[in-house]
Amino acid sequence: MKLVHFLPFLFYLNTFSQNLMINGDFEILDSCPDICCSVFGLNTWRYCNDSPFGIEVCTPCNNYSFADQIQTPKSGQTFIGMYTEGLSYNWWEPQQTWHWENGGEYLEGKISQTLKEDSLYKVSYSINLSDLSYFTDPYFGFAFYENQNSFPWDEKPVNPDAFRLNFELNDTANWVDVVEYYYGKGFENYIMFGRYLYDPSEADDEFKSIVPNSLIWDTLTYYHLDDVKIIPTHFVVPNVITVNNDHINDGFSLEFLHKENLEFIVLNRWGNVIFESKDETYFPNENVMNQISGDVTLFYILKSDKKILKQDFIYVIKE
Repeated sequence: MKLVHFLPFLFYLNTFSQNLMINGDFEILDSCPDICCSVFGLNTWRYCNDSPFGIEVCTPCNNYSFADQIQTPKSGQTFIGMYTEGLSYNWWEPQQTWHWENGGEYLEGKISQTLKEDSLYKVSYSINLSDLSYFTDPYFGFAFYENQNSFPWDEKPVNPDAFRLNFELNDTANWVDVVEYYYGKGFENYIMFGRYLYDPSEADDEFKSIVPNSLIWDTLTYYHLDDVKIIPTHFVVPNVITVNNDHINDGFSLEFLHKENLEFIVLNRWGNVIFESKDETYFPNENVMNQISGDVTLFYILKSDKKILKQDFIYVIKE
């Protein structure tokens, strides 16, 4: 059996370097807004619900300082800004506040080519929370669509396949890089960023946490977004693993798994499942190693929506 050496982390062969996200760095502008809250001409990107803000780094607006040049771009000269939730402060009753129930912006961008069915894509973006935001919003994320989206101002998209942050982003000083891996379904032409619910009955205001700031006025959750990339990629599962803790070919990460779309199953020679993951997990873990003795041949199956994408043998050398 041919011994193939791999580094002990995610095994992707980036045979393609092309970014399928058109104007993913927001550098191509058809026009800049000349007044506050005017929607600028951002090439290949659009707001999906008639957003009144549309403020980014080239805006000469001072009234909305939370959005105007509060952060330097992650790269280049330009980044985009968008808010996901608002809060109104009652001046005459200082203890009373309320959310803008119909607030929230959604930004949609065109992909240069339709994503291919069962092809793996690395989706990445950089995000920063404005230092004058009052909340952090773990519901922020993105989802893919076949056609352009337009919906009423008070409508919140529900998409169980959305990739949400699912963590509280409290760092207002630095850009944070977010990476997801997605298997194409063969129809995706657009990507849309904004606030997503997984289910219509999901409460969307329970996971708010206050970000410290000294301002007491109408405020909101405002994110800066830059460097959106969609890059075709491949993964390779090694056919031989040498578990000897030398950090060479000891195992591999399953970072390409996301939610229930992908499933990685490993069986022993008798057909018993000894490992199953739908999460970002390392293989082989301690539980697997406790179930095998000596060198052993295992069989794996990689599924997407119950469809088998790849299956083969893994030879584990236990030293």
